Order: sequence, then structure tokens, then C-alpha cells
Amino acid sequence: MVSSPTPVFPDSFEYSPLLRQAGVGMVSVMDDIPCCVASGEREQVEKNLCCDNHRHGYASPSVQTHQAFLQDRVRGLLEQEVDFVSNKFFSKRSAARFFEQELLDLSEYENGNAAEVIEKLPAQVSRLCQAPLLTPEQEVICFRRMNYLKFRLHQSRGLLNLDEPDEELVLAAEGFRDQALKLRDVIIRANLRLVVSVTRKFVTPQFTFDELFSEGVLALMNAVEKFDYDRGYRFSTYAYYSISRGMYRLIKALRKKCIVLDVLDQNVAAAESRGGELNPRLWDDMSHELRDMLKHLDHRERWIIQQRFALDNKGKAPTYRMLAEQLGICNERVRQLEKRALSKLRVLSEDGRFNDVLDTLDI
Repeated sequence: MVSSPTPVFPDSFEYSPLLRQAGVGMVSVMDDIPCCVASGEREQVEKNLCCDNHRHGYASPSVQTHQAFLQDRVRGLLEQEVDFVSNKFFSKRSAARFFEQELLDLSEYENGNAAEVIEKLPAQVSRLCQAPLLTPEQEVICFRRMNYLKFRLHQSRGLLNLDEPDEELVLAAEGFRDQALKLRDVIIRANLRLVVSVTRKFVTPQFTFDELFSEGVLALMNAVEKFDYDRGYRFSTYAYYSISRGMYRLIKALRKKCIVLDVLDQNVAAAESRGGELNPRLWDDMSHELRDMLKHLDHRERWIIQQRFALDNKGKAPTYRMLAEQLGICNERVRQLEKRALSKLRVLSEDGRFNDVLDTLDI
């Protein structure tokens, strides 16, 4: 009896990662795969074996892990908010071909080519402002393509199935998202000089550049999301008014905070001049409650609140920049943590005794 030849693929003596991922061992490969004469046949046999394994409920831990990973990615895509400025052109059949053929050269941004350096700025801010300005044509192309990619992402999200995720569809949706974010970042970097210009007009001894600049960047990011390129005017005009409005709102809130704190100081001074004092029991109760509330914050939030509002009795409160340097994060992240902490404290203050104070602090 003539023994049959060992069934192997002509181009490899090892079974492929696809089979290994599907839980097909070398024994099953030798039992089930006939001699193939071309790599194309090999690929087809691999796919058939993987489908058979899946149909019969045989899934290796690696396959299960991959499935869970895909589901996490789908969940992340579905949870993300997708805001875009719609345009009738996006729904046309010719739109996809148009954007494939549209040329956009961003090599000067990808290669890190620096524009003229702005003097008398913190080193970190100066580095952020080195991106060159966009030309009017580049600006329109960036906004049009960014919103089209978000439109495609919005469409793709409607086709995603969390229970049975399609990897190709997930990859396509992630591609739309990543390309849109890349264009958004290009627009933001190209306009950070405008934020610096507006911020400098509002800086005073009471209002530091760092705090105002952070607010300006937030306003710029919001303007990028809301700008309608199809109306025919430049983004810089729209962004200038958006940033300025953000500055006015911040300064109004900061002044309100200063006024309330001044009134509190005056009331305390008046009470002391009359020989009066705060009710010790009331003060102890509020202090105890405030300490309990702070325990519900995580360590970074608690530390930021204590530092920003001088709750540790160490004198003047530090700026966002000072706290950011100590924590090793950016100024804006410190501000986000502060706002999140104040929101938690407001929820914890069930009887509302601290709401006036929290409203004063939450700018």
C-alpha cells in the first residue's frame, strides 16, 4: 500500500496565522488540507476551514479575544459624538470620487516646517504656534474634507453591529474618524497664532495669559466644529469673534468670583470689627461636611481643588500652569479636572448649602 504524501502547501511548511487564529492545529491541517498547487487555493482552503470551525462552535481563545477587541472598538465608535456641518454635496454619488481626486498637500505640516516664531511667549505655547497659516484654498479643502469624513463616519456608525462586528466596516469607520481628526488638528494648529493675538488684548495683572489662552483654545476648537465653509467667508473672521466671546465670558466669570470673594472678606472684617464671630458649631459642621465631600474625589481632583482655592491655608492659589507643571499634564487638563471635581461636589451637596460657593468657584 502506497502511503499518501504529507499534505503541505507548496510555498510553506508552516500553517498560516489565519489558521492558527481560528484554532486549527497542525494535526487538523494535515488531516483536512489536500495538496495545493497554488497559493490562491491555499487561501481559499484556509477560509473554508475557518468558516467550518466557526460554524461548529470551535473558537480558540485568540479568536474570542479578537472578537471582544472588535466589540470594544465598535462600542467606542458608537459612544463618540459626531458633530459635522452637513452639505447637500456629501450625499451625491459623485462625492466619493470627487474627494478621491481632490488634491491637498499638507507636507509642510507633517514635516514640521516652522513659521516665524512669535516672541515673548512661553516655550510650550511658542512651539504650538509654529505651524504655517493655511491658504484660502487649503482652508476650504480642509473644512470640506473634514466634514465629509465625519459624514461618512456618521453613516458607518449606523451599520455597525455590536454583537457581530464586521472588521472591515470597523476599520473603515476608524479610518474616517482618524482622517477627520488629523484635518481638525491641522486647522487648529494653523490658527493658534490668532488665539495668541486675541489673548494678548485681554491680559491684565488680574487675568493671566495662561488662563485666557486655555479658554481661547477651547473656543477655537468649538469654532472649528461649527464653521460652515460653504458660506464664503474666511474662518479667521468667524474664529476671531468666537474666541473673543469666550474671553468675555471667562473674564465676566472671573470678575464675579473676585467680587463675591471681596464681599465675603468685607463681611468677615465687619464682623470682627463689631466683635462678632462665626457660629463655631455651624462652622465645624460645614468644615466636616466639606472634608467628607472632598473624600469622594479622586486624589488629583481633591489636590487641585485644595490648591486652586487655597483650602490648605497656604496663601495665594496657584495658576493652572503651576499646577500643570507639578502634575506633569497640560493646563487645559487641570482645568477639566477642576470643573469635573466642582460638578461632583455640587451633586454631593444635597441640601444646597454649598451651591452659592460652588457657583462662585465654578467658572
